[in-house]
Amino acid sequence: MTGSTILDPLTMKRLAFIRLLYQQGVDQSRLPEPLNFTSVLSFHDAVEHFLVLTGEHLGATLPNHIQFMRYWDELHPNKLANGIVLSGKVAMDRLNRARNNFKHVGALPGTPTVEQARGDVTAFFEDNTPRVFGAAFNEIDMADLVTHEDTRSALKRAAAAWDAGEHVKAMALLVNAFDDLFDEYVSAKGARQAFAFGPQIGVPLLSARIATLLEARPSRAARKEIDLIAELLDQVAMFADPAQQALRVMSLGIAYDEYVRFRSLCPWIMRMDPDLFVQRPKDYTPTVNDFRYCQQFMITVALRITEMQTHLPEVRQGEKETLEFTISMDGSEKTE
Repeated sequence: MTGSTILDPLTMKRLAFIRLLYQQGVDQSRLPEPLNFTSVLSFHDAVEHFLVLTGEHLGATLPNHIQFMRYWDELHPNKLANGIVLSGKVAMDRLNRARNNFKHVGALPGTPTVEQARGDVTAFFEDNTPRVFGAAFNEIDMADLVTHEDTRSALKRAAAAWDAGEHVKAMALLVNAFDDLFDEYVSAKGARQAFAFGPQIGVPLLSARIATLLEARPSRAARKEIDLIAELLDQVAMFADPAQQALRVMSLGIAYDEYVRFRSLCPWIMRMDPDLFVQRPKDYTPTVNDFRYCQQFMITVALRITEMQTHLPEVRQGEKETLEFTISMDGSEKTE
């Protein structure tokens, strides 16, 4: 038992990645066949990463290219001075066989196998994480993978609210974190303008108000056409706002259906600094699976924006001076 050990930041980050892999497997496992089959691979990867990290944490000298099922023997107290008895060997052997048959033989696992794997892997992590690392598996914070400090803090506040039983507040904090992240990093400024698709579209005027503004003592015959124009402008504006948001989301490589699910699971909010105004249906009762999905979605968005920043240099704001020159296409040189 190593519960008294203080875990270093790198170990915590790797545990967070393991939990993220596991959560991806859980989400995949709930998809219809055959989309749920790949969850077996994600579950196996998560467990194998855990076993590798356990070996390093215990200071074990393991053979190169160690087989999956040998970890239980190599990390046992009979083999390692400060070793540990890992549970779930039979269940993980079942998972390993299903994974190998799927990956190397092409045998499709089927939904019963997927559901069995989900239950087995959940039990494995819940039992062994505190044994090895002295922390409950559900207490490992996936937010540690996020490099944006404000977003990471917001995710931690949301997790704390959920654990405290403030479920609606937790979901509101997640959607607010999303809006804050987009406002800051996906805007019409500098190098990011490629992902903005124009300035933020404001609240559109209602068609009745548009018609009123257009009417400058028109003839009776023209009023019908003015009403049609007002209705058309209203429809265009109502389309443009969600279309702009969809383009911004998809330009980051985020599946639009995942974004729609995220929005549908979260309450509607309006920021009224320093507070949040929250509106939700009377029977709104988010489940832990709803929260986990939205939490993972936010982490994915944050990681994609980090990748975007890595590949797009920041344009210095306010720089007016430019240099111009001409390239001659006839072979002669030109100097500026």
